[in-house]
Amino acid sequence: MIEWYSSPILRRRCQAGLNKGEAAHKLKRAVFFHERGEIRDRSFESQAFRASGLNLVVSAIVHWNTVYIERAVTHLRKCTAKFRIICSSTSRR
Repeated sequence: MIEWYSSPILRRRCQAGLNKGEAAHKLKRAVFFHERGEIRDRSFESQAFRASGLNLVVSAIVHWNTVYIERAVTHLRKCTAKFRIICSSTSRR
């Protein structure tokens, strides 16, 4: 506990982990809105099956977001590089 109070780096790492976990739970709640977000299956197998399906859907969403953000960042970097070339060539004239 004392280490946590005395170490800003440790506090940031813990906060980042908490934020990541909270974001994952928020996404799962948004995806699993049927039955008000409750798993009402009686058997353990059915509950596990439903939870596995939810995890699969959430993983697909996270994967798509990662791919999309990577493409967006690549596009912005290309546009920025082109913009710098254009600006440097016009400023020399």
